[in-house]
Amino acid sequence: MRKKPPRGTCDILPDEAARFRRVEDAARRVFERFGFGEIRTPIFEQKDLYERSTGATTDIVEKEMFVLDTGDRGDALALRPEGTPGVVRAYINGGFSRTAPMVKFGYMGPMFRYERPQAGRLRQFHQLGVETIGSASPYADAEVILVCTGVLDACGIADYKVMLNSLGCPACRPRFRDTVAAQLEARRSDLCEDCQRRLDRNVMRVLDCKNESCARVVAEVPTMLDFLCADCEAHFGAVRVALESAGAGYEVAPRIVRGLDYYTHTVFEVKHSALGAKDVVAGGGRYDLLVEALGGPPTPAVGYGMGIERALMILGDVGGKTPEMDLFVVSLGETALGEAFSFVQMARTSGLRAGGDFEGRSMKAQMRQANRSGARFVAIIGADELVRGVVRLKDMDGGEERLVPPSEAMETVRRS
Repeated sequence: MRKKPPRGTCDILPDEAARFRRVEDAARRVFERFGFGEIRTPIFEQKDLYERSTGATTDIVEKEMFVLDTGDRGDALALRPEGTPGVVRAYINGGFSRTAPMVKFGYMGPMFRYERPQAGRLRQFHQLGVETIGSASPYADAEVILVCTGVLDACGIADYKVMLNSLGCPACRPRFRDTVAAQLEARRSDLCEDCQRRLDRNVMRVLDCKNESCARVVAEVPTMLDFLCADCEAHFGAVRVALESAGAGYEVAPRIVRGLDYYTHTVFEVKHSALGAKDVVAGGGRYDLLVEALGGPPTPAVGYGMGIERALMILGDVGGKTPEMDLFVVSLGETALGEAFSFVQMARTSGLRAGGDFEGRSMKAQMRQANRSGARFVAIIGADELVRGVVRLKDMDGGEERLVPPSEAMETVRRS
């Protein structure tokens, strides 16, 4: 019986893995340039970590989280649906609040959501992102947005749009929430079943619904920008000024709320038309209450996450090829096989991408394999070459062949 990957997952084969590395390597370069150190957290955590952070009434926790069956062996565990809660838990667990006034983390890796598989979002998907923990400055918000756009730029992605909003704070949001709840209650029958339930439990989730009928209703209610207190208005204004001073474009989008409970103040999304209707490639914002909610001291924080698969959808086929070989070694005969193996290892040690065929096949078969590998040069070792202590080096572009010592062969390949 032919086995397939589980629904909502896929095998990332070498050419596709090369495309992933293109994005990941670009992100690491940008993270380092901005001073973000890489952090790697477990792919599963205590289930209540996500209930307390992401929000017990969010779709992620209610419908999409992979909960692991641990039987009667202890607390429920869940595969991580997003990166921020695990990073914050690691911050608290690592005692950073006592040793560093501010820390900056970058992360990347697989995430898991048990939702209907769709383009750019499988049940196992991949995200990268950053978290700045310990700074309340609006410049930290702007820096995170610039890291996000810097990664997109480094990947070669253009024509994206940064959409910016503020969700206020605990001082001003309740009045907004009560006003919206009253207006939506009057239109309850026009909302989908999920939103009718959300209206009773967490009205902010209604504002994030993608159902067209709900979106029409939501378009008629006020926005959070109409309710910001003086401090929140000043913070939002400072973020905008910081972005403008850095030459970063953005649009104010007052309907953005993001899909997670922990956001306060700044929220943003980055959209790209190549993704179609579900056009968000990255998003994030400030979450000043989350560290304390997870057991740490009151600590401001801001971050973002980006879907790697979504970035690859925008890039199309760019960068989708396994790196070509510098040198392929062809051996003729059993004795030459051992010498060829040693020569391949010497070439690799010297920094070349080298390979060979070690099955003792014909020269014609080995040359076909060399062509498939994309090798720029082929070194042929047979009985005559062994006696003379040389290799026959062939330039695969020009077809030129010459006999040279092994060390000279490697140097020729390295210079070319």
